[in-house]
Amino acid sequence: MAGGDAVADSKHRWSSVPTSDSESKDADVSKKRRRTVFGSLRGLLLDIPRGAKRRQKDLLVGGSLVLFLCVSYAFATVNLLQPPDSSLTRFMSALGHALLLYVLACAFGVIIHGPGRVPTKRPSTQLQPVISEALDCARFNRSRPFKAADGWCFDCNVFKPALAHHCVVCGACSMWMDHHCMLLGQCVGFRNMRCFLMFSSSIQVLLAFLIVNALRRLIVDVPLDFWLVVRLIAFGGGWSYGLRVANSHLRFTLLKVRLGWPSGVQLTKFTDVATYAQEIVINSSGMPGASFQALQQANSRILWPQGGLRGLFATNGTSVASLEIVFGEPFSWRWFVPGVAGGRGDPLRPTHYNSDACEAWAGLAAALDNHHETMREVHKLMALQEQMERKAVDEWSSRVQALVDGAEKLTMESSIEARARAEAVFE
Repeated sequence: MAGGDAVADSKHRWSSVPTSDSESKDADVSKKRRRTVFGSLRGLLLDIPRGAKRRQKDLLVGGSLVLFLCVSYAFATVNLLQPPDSSLTRFMSALGHALLLYVLACAFGVIIHGPGRVPTKRPSTQLQPVISEALDCARFNRSRPFKAADGWCFDCNVFKPALAHHCVVCGACSMWMDHHCMLLGQCVGFRNMRCFLMFSSSIQVLLAFLIVNALRRLIVDVPLDFWLVVRLIAFGGGWSYGLRVANSHLRFTLLKVRLGWPSGVQLTKFTDVATYAQEIVINSSGMPGASFQALQQANSRILWPQGGLRGLFATNGTSVASLEIVFGEPFSWRWFVPGVAGGRGDPLRPTHYNSDACEAWAGLAAALDNHHETMREVHKLMALQEQMERKAVDEWSSRVQALVDGAEKLTMESSIEARARAEAVFE
């Protein structure tokens, strides 16, 4: 993904929720130790080097963003806003500062609210049956299989809901995780996706504002020197590149939300399942049978007519309606208030989902099960046929060997009789 993103860890330790008393007691003891002052201080000191190692890219990319904004701000206030006594310049200065404060407010909203961490009290996930059936097809994921049931993350040592994902950079599980944003050093998920969309949109407006002012600086009646022109070209190129990257990433995120995938990690996992089913269809294209036809139909049902995988949380309305799940409320002027947490309802108990899409994914899981069962029967028949052919070959070999042995015996007997007759004649 653009903008320096990292997806959830594919190799972290996960298992079902501990059921034995010993496992639960171990988890409770570790939590009690962390609650003490000494335990908290010790954990903090141990986490500093580990966290710094995990967040090397965050520090590099985020620090570069802060440095770029500071240098751009200094350059814009000193060199772009000319002439300083113009009313248009004063208006542009006020507008630019307002845009900068808006971008910072959205960025702080992403960082402060976070994606929504897993609660420590281990409440059970209550998914609608149709969502659980759709998530059941994720067991066919070849790289990161998961289940519709809750689990336990031993890396975090916390309860892990079905719709939570572990991030190796943050070292924590996030609700409905979309990606890890290195620019802001924070995961983007259920609660801060709203702030992230507003941050991505507002920073594009700010960059476009700077580009317009750079072009305006070239035509105002203020002397220009060679090095100022070089800096204008350099900063303009950097702003244009940042605008293109931010726009590309925003469009991709909006497309995912419109298709019904507010979680990018979840989309990645289901994409692997769809790819696996597509490979089976391609490799078994010449194989007749009802199971293959059912798999073809199920594979086509998980696709939108306009393209893309059908998301579990898609809406049948417009793109604005699909964003209501992210923003947590119907469209209004409140959408543009920076730093407000989003997310509709409880991420452990989602009530907004697409029944047709969920049934399509559940149908794909059933078709894959049926196809695997059919292939197992085919392999059994092929093994039985091969065994029968081997047995028939062995029987024919034994018969041929018996005939050969009989012929050799007759030949030997004939030669003995002929020799005896010859000896009798000579005598």
